[in-house]
Parts: sequence; C-alpha cells; structure tokens
Amino acid sequence: MRPGDRRRAHGRGRARPRRATGCRRRALWGGLALSVLGAASGARAEYGGRQASIEVPRLGIDLGYRYDSETRSGPYGTIANTSRVLSEGFELETGGWLYHPALATYTLWLAPLWEQSVDEPSEGVGQRSRSFFFGYDVGVTLLPYKPYTLDLFARQGRSVLTSSLASDSTSVNTSLGATLNLKYPVLPTLISLSHGTTDQSGFYDAYEVRDELRLDSRHERKGNRTNFNAYALSLERTALGGSVRSRNAYGGLRNWLAWGEGNRVQLNSGFYARWSRTDQAGLTAESQSLSLNESLNWQHTKRLRSNYSLTLAHDDYAGLAVDRASFNAGLTHLLYENLTTTATVRAAADSLKTNSYGAGLSFAYQRAIPGGTIYAGLGTDALVTKRWGEDALQPVGDEQQRLSDAALTLLNNRNVVLSSVVVTSSDGSVVYAEGVDYVLEVVGMRVRINRSPFGAIADGQSVLVDYVWQANAAYDDLTRSHSFSLGFYLWSAWRITYRYGDSQQEFLGGTPPDLLLSSTIHAVETDLSWGWSQTRALWEDTQNNTGVSTRRWRVEEALRFQPTPTTFLSASVYLGQTTLKDVGTTDDFRGARAEVQWMVSAASKLRFEAAYAAVQGGALDTVDKGLLAAWEWNYGLWRADASYRYLNQDDRRSGQSRERHVVYFTARRSLN
Repeated sequence: MRPGDRRRAHGRGRARPRRATGCRRRALWGGLALSVLGAASGARAEYGGRQASIEVPRLGIDLGYRYDSETRSGPYGTIANTSRVLSEGFELETGGWLYHPALATYTLWLAPLWEQSVDEPSEGVGQRSRSFFFGYDVGVTLLPYKPYTLDLFARQGRSVLTSSLASDSTSVNTSLGATLNLKYPVLPTLISLSHGTTDQSGFYDAYEVRDELRLDSRHERKGNRTNFNAYALSLERTALGGSVRSRNAYGGLRNWLAWGEGNRVQLNSGFYARWSRTDQAGLTAESQSLSLNESLNWQHTKRLRSNYSLTLAHDDYAGLAVDRASFNAGLTHLLYENLTTTATVRAAADSLKTNSYGAGLSFAYQRAIPGGTIYAGLGTDALVTKRWGEDALQPVGDEQQRLSDAALTLLNNRNVVLSSVVVTSSDGSVVYAEGVDYVLEVVGMRVRINRSPFGAIADGQSVLVDYVWQANAAYDDLTRSHSFSLGFYLWSAWRITYRYGDSQQEFLGGTPPDLLLSSTIHAVETDLSWGWSQTRALWEDTQNNTGVSTRRWRVEEALRFQPTPTTFLSASVYLGQTTLKDVGTTDDFRGARAEVQWMVSAASKLRFEAAYAAVQGGALDTVDKGLLAAWEWNYGLWRADASYRYLNQDDRRSGQSRERHVVYFTARRSLN
C-alpha cells in the first residue's frame, strides 16, 4: 500500500467509523470460514492434493516342498501314510495414511499361499488336493497424534510348531479387534476388545474360540504408582472329541507407595477379584475369589530391615465358601556382611474353624576361604494349629504345580476328590482336559499329576490346580521343623551343597488323627563347570509317613566345545531314577543328545542332531528317538533350507508306536 492510499484509508475510517467496524467483522468471519475450508484444502495442498498415501511395497517369495512318511502301530493294526506337499506363496507389506497422516495411518501385510498335496494311505483311496490360504494383517490407527487413539486390527496367520526332533503341529490363528488408547498423562488407559480362533492340526488336533475384553490403566507420580487391570474372557476348546467351555472375569487394583530417604519405607497394596465357570463332560464348576493384600517393607538402617504383610481372602469353589485371614512379620539383620539373621512370626485363621500361629528363626552365613566360599544355613520353626468341627471337604484354589517328565509331582493335600480336579494355565485362561493334556494317578493317600506326552501342556510348564480334599476331624497340634545346609563354591567352578530338613507333628488335643506327620529329607547336589564341560549330580532321600516317601538321583553331563573356528560340537547325557518307597514303584529316565554344526562358508551351514529319551514306570513308559540333518544357505535377501527328520516314538504302556520320515525344502526371499 502506498502512503497516499494509507492516508486515504485512514481518513475514510475516521469519517465513517461504523462502516469500518462492519468491514472488520465481515473480514473476521470470512477469515474463520476460509481457515476452516482451507484446513482440508491446505492438507491436500501440503500433500500434493492426495487423499491417501501408500509406501513402496516390500515383496517376499516363499517356495516349499515337503515329503512326509508316517507309520503308526497299535493293538488294532498298523496304518501307514505318505504325503507330498508343494507350496508357493508371496508376501506383500506396505503402509501409509488416509486423507491426512494425523487422521488415519494403516499397515497392510498380505501373504497368499497355494498348496498342492498328494496323500497315499495304506488303507483306502489316495487323495490329491489343492488348497489356498490367505494370510493377512491389517491395522488402522485413527488420530495417532491425539490424546485418544483408536487401533483396529484384523489378522490371520498360519504357523508350524516344531522342535528339532519332535512331531509338527500346524495352527491357523484368526483374530480381529480394537484398542482405545487414552493417552492422558494423569491416567493413561487402554481398552481392548478382541475375538480369535485357533485351529490346530497334526498329531494333536484342537480348536479354540476366544473372546476377550480388557482394561489396563495406571497413575504415576513421585513415590506412588497405581495400576488397575481387568478382563473378561470366554474360551471354548475342543480336543480329541472332548469340549471344555470356560468363562473368566478378573479385576486387580495395585498400589505402590514409598516415602523416606531413598524410599526406605515401601507399602504395596492390592485388591483382586476373580470369577470363573467351567463346563466339561456335562459337569459344571464355578468359583470366585476376593483378596486384599497389604505388604510393608521398612529399611531401618543399612543392616536392619523389617517386613509386614496382611492378607484377607474369600474363596468360593463348587459351593464351598472359605474366608481366610493371615498376618506375617519379619525382622532381618546383617552382621559384618557375613551373617544374616531372620526372625519371623505369623498367624492365620479361616472360616473352616482353623486357627494357627507360629514363629521361626534362621541364620545364613557365608565367608571367603582359600580357593572359594563356604556358606551355611540353620533354621528352626514352630507352628501351632487349632481346629474345630467334624470331617469336612475343603476347597483348594490356584495351587501352583510344575509338570515335568523327569520329576514327581504330587498335589499338596491328601484324600483329594479326583472328580473335583480342574487344571488351568498359569493365568487361568485355558482349562486343560484330563486324559488329553494330563493324567491323574492315586499313590497311597496322595494324587500324582503328569502331563500327557502329546497334550497341550509343555514339559516343565507351570499350571494351576483347583480341587476339593477331605480334611480330618478337629484336633490341635504343634509342628516343629528344622533345617540345615552346608555348601562350598570352589575355584569359581565347583559347587557342592548338602541340605537336611525334618518336621515332627505333636498331638495337643481333640480327636486324634490317623497319622501324625513325621518327615525328613537329605539331599546332596553338586555342579562342576570347567571349560567346555558341565557336570551335575543330585541325590535326595525323603521319608514321609503321611505322604509319599521317595528316593531319587540324577546325573547329567554336557560337553560344548569348538575345535575349529567353523565347527561347533555339543553332547549331553542324563540318567536318573525316582523310587516311591511306600508303594515300591520306580521311575527310570535316561536320555542323550548330540549336535554338530559346521559353517561350510560365510553363507552356508550344516547341522546334525541325534536324540534319545526314555521314561519307564508310573503312568509313563515311552521311548523317543530322533535324527536331524539340515542345511542352511543365505545370500542377501535370499534364504534356502533343506532338512531330513526321523522320529520314532514308542508308548509301551498303550501298545502304540509311531515312525516318521520327513524331508523338507524351502526357498525364500525376505521382505526388502
């Protein structure tokens, strides 16, 4: 604007002020309208007028061939089957945004797969088939930069679960859902809803439908952290003709509060509620629980600390309701970095007319000696229990057990009602089926639980067990326990430990029980790690007049060494035995494994494995043998694999055996 124009405009403004005010108003509203209309056009202008964006796709290629010959033998004959499968597929992955990056972003993964297969059984007519599987993963995020974000997803995938020398299992997983992410700093929260199915096939077949609603929220500030987690889960699982349907609901509120210098005082609080209903084989089991936990830890000085805990709980299982309360307190003192002294007191009561109180004292000592360290422990404990009432059924919920083929696993209580046993995963979401996933065996007055070799419970997996057991009539008793341990750690390689423990139950009053507890345990363990060798040994003897007395031993030897820069060798062997002294049965287990790896070149590797495992006694009598030869090749984005697997499984107790030969080849171009 020129100076004269500015003066003329200024002069007109002073001569007609009301008209100038109207102009400013119209200009203001016009600017607002243009800004609103220009938001979209500005976005289009900013991104070249595009309504969407797509990244340059990344491409992968999969080719495979599989030859599988299997022979199964049993009491009713022998069945053989040979199959050949040729597969071709590719992967396509991309992403981008819709309308504007701040409105919606997306990711897209597509994996179509074509298969041609030929099955030739020893009985019946062979089949030729063609199949198509469409794998995908689609995700959309709405308002990714806002305080509230909505994530939508739908996916379908197929996976082949295989260990080096075991049978394969193919799973098709389909899921869809949404997650609302509230990103407010004071109370960030996630709300998610999902539906999924799993179709597993192979030697072990199963089908699962899962619906879940979950809420996770937290609040944090200095010296304080609060978390709230809740979920509702519906699960239906069918395996080998049996069906298990479960409904679960859970809510948990946890709070951590600290104060004092260096957070020397810490209070952990938690309130939990759980409900579950299981329908299996025409039987329905329903349980619910409420619990309140308070735990206080106080570091008084550098060498002195104390802890206190209070628990209130209500459990209702199969119509049996139990209220429980317990209190524990402990004081720990460290003297000269060598001697740790711990004193504890505790008390508990429940609505089953059982009260208890007790105290314990323990010492832990360690000191450096020439060549290593000596450590020792000594402890004593006393517990008084008072009971009222007659014989009664008592429920037990969420008893944790670890199921391993090479270990004896017993439920914690005697006189268990077998029909009441329910086994679930550690989070309670999966209910396992008896006879399919696990086996129960009565041993004296106790119940032994074993995983099934071809079930859904992995070797060494932890599970939760609910059941009802028959308690004795009311009586009062005093249980005294003592423990002692002595060990050496020498030359940073060799550890030797001896452990002793005993418990004696004394009758104080009431109706005398059939038996009073008297148990002892002696155990010696050693572990030597020296260079390329590791040796472990265990011997343990337990005597228990109210449970199961056992004697067991186990020896392991493992060798690992690299004779050349391109060669790696390993071998291991184990041998052991567990004897149930009360019933005179013995479980023997033994196994061996060897592996050779050879880096032929920078892009190629050969691998050979052999394995043998046998378990005999109790509920199991199996022998597994296997071989593996594999070749791997990598060059840039390309990868090729070729392998041969041999597996022989013999279940002598059921009279069934299985022999399998598998040749597998794949060529793959990875996503770039």
